[in-house]
Amino acid sequence: MELKVAGSGRRPSEWAWATKFYLFLLVFVIPMDWFQPTGLLFREGGAKPAIPLMILGSIVIIGARWRQFIYALPSSSLRVLYVFGGIFVCGTGAFVLNLVFGWSRFGATKDPVTQFVTQAMLFLVTPFIIVAHADLFAGRRWSAFVMNVIPWAALVHLAAAVFQVIGLLQPDRMPLELFRNGTEEFNSRVAGLLSEPSYFGTMAALYGIPLLLAYPTGRKRRYILLAFLLFAMSLYGGGKTVVPVTICGFLGFMWYSRARILTLRNIIVLLVVATISAIVVVQNAALNVQDNLSTAMRFGSTATSLNAAFAGYGILGVGFGQFHFMFLERFMPTFLLFSQEAVDQMSSAAEHRASTFNIFTRYLIETGVCGLLLFFAFLQSQFRMAREDQRSGSLLGILLISVSLGFLLTQEPYCYPPIMLGASLVLGSHNEVRRPALGLMGRK
Repeated sequence: MELKVAGSGRRPSEWAWATKFYLFLLVFVIPMDWFQPTGLLFREGGAKPAIPLMILGSIVIIGARWRQFIYALPSSSLRVLYVFGGIFVCGTGAFVLNLVFGWSRFGATKDPVTQFVTQAMLFLVTPFIIVAHADLFAGRRWSAFVMNVIPWAALVHLAAAVFQVIGLLQPDRMPLELFRNGTEEFNSRVAGLLSEPSYFGTMAALYGIPLLLAYPTGRKRRYILLAFLLFAMSLYGGGKTVVPVTICGFLGFMWYSRARILTLRNIIVLLVVATISAIVVVQNAALNVQDNLSTAMRFGSTATSLNAAFAGYGILGVGFGQFHFMFLERFMPTFLLFSQEAVDQMSSAAEHRASTFNIFTRYLIETGVCGLLLFFAFLQSQFRMAREDQRSGSLLGILLISVSLGFLLTQEPYCYPPIMLGASLVLGSHNEVRRPALGLMGRK
């Protein structure tokens, strides 16, 4: 039962409805990569609207139940804080050494201290969001509610894309213009409430993989149909990221379910996926770096970060947000110079932060070997807990984490809402035996 917090003036049922509204809104915005009001207000901290929403939700959860966060936090939640605390020490120590020894190319328009503070803060909110929401999901009530909401959120996103295809919604008009921040070419593509097709493909997998694998057989047909419609719309719009993230989602499910990978059914599925992948790759020239400079920028930036790391800077790292100052020609592969975007990024007047376009290489170059190993330890603990628990919340959580990791092979935000939601579901399911289901403002 929900508890009315002293002085709040709200009945328990009202807090239950508040929790439901919050979770529905969270599931709906979790795949969004840009929302103009929050993006302009909070910049990188608000570009993804789920970030300020989850921060606000975490403040409410922790503020309402601060005593149990201080005195009765489960050991598994403490381990998450310890691991991320260790990574923070690695990234901060690396930044201090960077300042002392002058490893980076400082003196550009962007200030290294500002970059460090901004990225370190985005990193620090991640474990607190995970632990706070794990407390909310420490019971089946709210994880089950999230599963019930996913089909509806997926349906709304699919409908927005369909309306764009048939012309009822225009990308340069309200409401779609609130979700566009790229060039006119990207903005005109079919992406619904996402900024571009690649993010729509990730959204299709974030919703579609759970729809295929995490629901009971009684409602399976309608969910399978919805999932395939999401995948089809993604491919229609050119969202080629749907292929690798979907593969990662299936691999995560195989690990969770202890399934044998080399079965006839799995081989057939992999062949079908490989065929679709080949078609998408050929049609979009995804591996031709001279014809597709966007791909050159992504592959080349990752290669640049690895070259800098292998040059010795990856041993201790250079500090949170400091890869921007290591984006130098001496670390770049030759093909990256074909990209005007990369050439502009080398300028001291570059407006945007240079990206590694890979979360693992970012951990390596910015937090060093120790930071990367600690991040791997966090992921390993999530997969281990999910496999041991075998609860519906842990299955949904590990699917979200797996799809997120597929996406993070080509992106590198420290604070990525889908992986935070997935980790909190896994952690909450693991803590379920210790604590019953709670609402945003506690329990009786």
